Amino acid sequence: MPNNRVLSTRTLLVCAAIGVATGLVSAAWAGLHILVLAIGAVPLYGLVLGFTFSPASSLSRRFARHGSLSSPTRSLR
Repeated sequence: MPNNRVLSTRTLLVCAAIGVATGLVSAAWAGLHILVLAIGAVPLYGLVLGFTFSPASSLSRRFARHGSLSSPTRSLR
């Protein structure tokens, strides 16, 4: 047997108000969150890139001084 309950207008308006309030709070939090990340994450991103690519660049310079990577028979002086 189907349940023929109908939500009242008041209940629907309360749910809509809760949804709108949650959306506004979420939007404000997202704006604040982006500011915090932009201030803190940019220097951290630079450090991560530096630690990631520094060994590779120094090794490529070392191999470039002694010859190409494709000829391992050359002596490393």
